[in-house]
Amino acid sequence: MRPCRRHGTTAPSSSANLTKIIGNLTATIIDPFGHRWLLSGPAGMPVAGIRHGAIGYVSVWTPDVERAAAFYGRVLGWVYDSASQQITNSELPTGISASAASPTLFCCYAVADVPTARAAIAEAGGVPGDVRRTDYGVVLDATDPHGVAFAVFEPPARRNRPELNGSGPEDLSYVTYQVPDSAAFRDFYGRVLGWTFEPGRVADGWQVVGPHPMAGAAGGSAHLATVPMWTVSDIDAAVARVREAGGTVLSGPTRQPYGVTAECTDDQGARFYLGEL
Repeated sequence: MRPCRRHGTTAPSSSANLTKIIGNLTATIIDPFGHRWLLSGPAGMPVAGIRHGAIGYVSVWTPDVERAAAFYGRVLGWVYDSASQQITNSELPTGISASAASPTLFCCYAVADVPTARAAIAEAGGVPGDVRRTDYGVVLDATDPHGVAFAVFEPPARRNRPELNGSGPEDLSYVTYQVPDSAAFRDFYGRVLGWTFEPGRVADGWQVVGPHPMAGAAGGSAHLATVPMWTVSDIDAAVARVREAGGTVLSGPTRQPYGVTAECTDDQGARFYLGEL
């Protein structure tokens, strides 16, 4: 067994429950102290499929794609394919895309049915856009009531469920949505994605319950931003690489109950976190 990742979901009441949970499966468990464990039993059982509301794809939106690819390649070890604009060595499908807007993380969420999601987006005050057919499934582009672009998609049956906090180094482990109005955010995504929320540890902070990877919302923010946390195996070395690549370390490394984190910006001003979890 190995401990890993960020805490925040419901924990078993005792270690005795773990045997019942895993049986002959491979499973991830949160213990009573907030530690996440990867438990492995005999193989051969099916892997859980991606669920409604989970993040199925992300893209780093940035003014200069090639510059971002060089930065994150140096810091995270990403291998970027310019033809597809995709990262080839990330477990969660991840891309880098050009954007004239402020740098942010674009998210695409799994839904059970795109037409139903389209109606929910409109009814909740968002703006649904065009439907596209892609290798990832049927995709609908949209904007939420804050004007943030996102997408929903019907995943193919073969798509596995993302890990709760990513699958290891270079992967997305957590998303923080910084919004001016958390009530409006919670109402919209609750209606569209079925998300529920519980209060966080800071004022107007909210943990999103259920989706993989984990996510939280911070209300009262002056500027809209979707801020990722990328997992690293050695945060001190990763922080050094941020500085060497022309980025800025805003705070940390700081020890948290779930690991060690650092808040950074890349060399084009996009905020992100590093997490040794």
